[in-house]
This record gives sequence, structure tokens and C-alpha cells, in this order.
Amino acid sequence: MEWIVPVVSTLVGLIIGSFLNVVIFRFSQKSMTVFKPARSICMSCKKPIPWYDNIPILSFALLKGRCRYCQARLSWRYPFVEALTAACFLINSLAFSFTGGSELLLKEVAFFPPFPLMLIGADVLVAALIVVFFTDLDTMLISDATTAFVIAGCALLYLDQGLRIDRGIFIVNLITAFIAFSLVYILRMLFKIFAKKDAMGMVDIVLISALALALGPMKINLAVFLSCFVGIIAAIFFQKKMQDKIPFGPFIAVGGYIAFIVGDAFLDLIGFMPYF
Repeated sequence: MEWIVPVVSTLVGLIIGSFLNVVIFRFSQKSMTVFKPARSICMSCKKPIPWYDNIPILSFALLKGRCRYCQARLSWRYPFVEALTAACFLINSLAFSFTGGSELLLKEVAFFPPFPLMLIGADVLVAALIVVFFTDLDTMLISDATTAFVIAGCALLYLDQGLRIDRGIFIVNLITAFIAFSLVYILRMLFKIFAKKDAMGMVDIVLISALALALGPMKINLAVFLSCFVGIIAAIFFQKKMQDKIPFGPFIAVGGYIAFIVGDAFLDLIGFMPYF
């Protein structure tokens, strides 16, 4: 029965990925919100899209990437985001025990419902990071609601680790988040003073601080390193110049998630304690 959780996680990921497509697309549309209009419409012919044309990945494949009514081409981003979300949910389900911190929660906090904090936190976090990646890439903006979901996912992970692994994590990771915020904010101010421009936005600093709360002192360093490394590679690949504005949110999302998934194994490989 071990296959149930990965399969269910993948299916849920497909459904969530379809919703994330709505969030990502409508964020850049001033005339739309996440819930208005209530149904998805073709942006070419403006006709409502029926439910059977909204089945993740399958509908796109059956329609051959075109609108049923006007035959306008649909973006390949839609099935990609759905597949990406499903893949990340599957990875989360394989990387973390389904019972996770729940056993300890049930023993020590009787009013908590029996659900896996680690897995739920990981899924909330990765879904929010996917939205961060694409909305910041498209508009160089990250919504407050998306930031709140990143913080919520990190808070669940922080709570799970503190209860399941070591109560000392509550203090260590909280201090780590405060130090991360302070250092990055100071660097931002120094860059603004001497370079006369913003190196990164306040939302980026909040994202790094939230990840620090969940990752701890060692893995947040790995996350920042990976974020900068991926950012440099992307800048070289796309031939960005120093004066060009580059959204840092997508690189934080990539670096943060990689550090979250493989950080413990990497730190163990090089001889560091994963959480300290």
C-alpha cells in the first residue's frame, strides 16, 4: 500500500498545477482576479472553456494544444506547470514519510488532527515557489498572497522539524531567519547607497528569511549559493548585462527547493550535521 501516497500526491499535484496556471496567468491581467471570471476563457475567442477541456495535461494533448472553438494555439506553459507541480508533489511524497511529525504531535498535542505536517508544508511551499518563479519572471512582481503561502509552508516545516527532530530547532532556525533578514537587508542598503540601485526587492528578502526558518543555518547557505549560481548561469545564457534588471525570485525558488530536498544528504556527504 506504499504506492497510495505517491499516486494520490501526483494526482493532487496535477489538479493544483491547473489552478496555479490560473493564478500565474491572471496575475498579469489587470482585468482579472484569481476568482473572476469564475470560469477559464479562451483569450482569443473569449468563449468559456468547458470542464472536459480543463483536464490537466490530457485535455491539452487531445486538443493538440489548440482552442476547441477558434483553434488558437495554447501556451505549452500550461501542461508544463501541471507536470512540474505533479512531479514536485511526487518528489515530496517520496522524500518525506507520510506520518512524519504526526506521531509525535498526536502524543504530545492531543488536539492536533492526524495529518503529516512535513508533507503538507512541502506541498504548500513548492506550489507557492512555482507561482513565485513564473510571476516574477513575467512581471518582476511577487504578490503578497504568494509570499504569505511561502511563509505558511515554511512555518509548517519549521513546526514539524521542531516537534519531530529537536526542540532546539525552534530557537536555532528562528535566529537563523532573523540573521538572514538582517544580513541581506544590510547588503541591499549598501548596494543602494554605493551603486544607486536596488539589488533585490523586500519580497526577495522576506522569501530568503522564510526559507531560513524552514531550512536552518546550513541549508539556507546552500540555498543562497544555489540561487546565486543559477542566477549567474541564467544571466550568462541569456546574455544579461549588469545594468539589466533580473528577477531574483525564480532563482530563490529553484535554489530553495533544491536545498530543501537534497540539503540534508549533501551536508551529510561533506561531513556537516544537517540541522546545525
